[in-house]
Amino acid sequence: NMQDKVSFYAWVFLLLSMLIATTSTFQFFSIAYVASEGSFLDDVGLTHELYGVITGPVFLVALGVSVFSHGLYLDKVTRIKWSLIVYGIVSSLGCMGYSVARGFWGVTLCVVSIAAGTGGITPAFVREMTKHFPSQKRGVALGIFQMRFYLGSGLASFSLIISDCLGWRLTFVVIGVAGLLVCLVSSFFLRSETTGELQTSLLEYEAKTNLLENLSFTLNNKVVLFVMIAAMCRYAATYARGFFTGIYFAQVFPGHTHQFSVLNALFLFATPLSLYLGGKLADYKESTCNFRWTPMICSLTNLVSVPFAFCMSLTNSFTVASVCLSVISVVGETYNSLNISLILNSTPRNMQAFQTGLMLCVTVLAGSLSCLVVGSRDLEDLALMMLVVLTAGYFLSSVFYYLASPHYERTMQQKSLLYSVNSNFK
Repeated sequence: NMQDKVSFYAWVFLLLSMLIATTSTFQFFSIAYVASEGSFLDDVGLTHELYGVITGPVFLVALGVSVFSHGLYLDKVTRIKWSLIVYGIVSSLGCMGYSVARGFWGVTLCVVSIAAGTGGITPAFVREMTKHFPSQKRGVALGIFQMRFYLGSGLASFSLIISDCLGWRLTFVVIGVAGLLVCLVSSFFLRSETTGELQTSLLEYEAKTNLLENLSFTLNNKVVLFVMIAAMCRYAATYARGFFTGIYFAQVFPGHTHQFSVLNALFLFATPLSLYLGGKLADYKESTCNFRWTPMICSLTNLVSVPFAFCMSLTNSFTVASVCLSVISVVGETYNSLNISLILNSTPRNMQAFQTGLMLCVTVLAGSLSCLVVGSRDLEDLALMMLVVLTAGYFLSSVFYYLASPHYERTMQQKSLLYSVNSNFK
């Protein structure tokens, strides 16, 4: 089927979009590792509590507003190239701003800038990706794109060592310049072309541009609703782990900070393999009409993380804690190649940027609230807070992905039937 073939440029677009998103993720999470080194918070005049506020409600408002507004905007845009590049540039400039930031408001301005750029990259990618990749090939494509989170986080883990060598100010400048170079190179290879005509929804739902009707679709679509709730629970754990694992390991295992930095980076760099394999398995199962597998992979890999998160938060052994972290990173993150695919395959194309932006908005809400809760407690309580937030987030996420599975199976069976009828008429 010619419509199922993926062009060479589609892979070029995927690779460059992933690189832009990776550098943006690198820039965002770098503060978490630089802050664990100690002198950064003292130099800029931030307490542990204020750090929790910045990674909590400040991040919540900035990134939430960003992804939601970009989702609405991008559904009306016909050329995606410059949107992607501008988002990457804004994020890079925000990261470089850390080098001259002073006090709460200076750091806040940088976080807001990075959030403003980061918030548009995924909806922009999704808006264009659905043009180049058919539904049965999106698991692998999204798995590759979602590598940006782990590659970026892995690079951010090295920022702890880099800041020891260069100082934290120069570290942020180097990271920001790297992002600008990626945007410059991408500008030569990305095409400035229209997204084409929006295809008619195979779900027989007339998509609206009105905000209230878009929200009504979300609430009435069980797949979208359950996946968003599952993603909220998961990201509550993910952001708490992303922002506080470095601080936790530095506090509990102060003699192993450099070993943690290297091991954590290696775990994160290994994670894309599980995303690729999970996407490949889901795509294969969907090609044979075994649609329930996709949400069930998300459910089972989240469930596996629960006992390891519990053990990591209680052990006094650096080796045991590192092994637990490796399982959480490599196995537990497999869902991330599939959750957006679940949304896309259940949503009309001219609503996909909005639905993706909405999902990112609500997940940021949950993640920011969890960071605020964890950050509001004394450092002595950090192990307990990590235990509660991580295990609860992983378990509840597993439950809601499981609840989405029969509804997703029914939706995809209806789509397959409509495709078959449409092909027969042709």
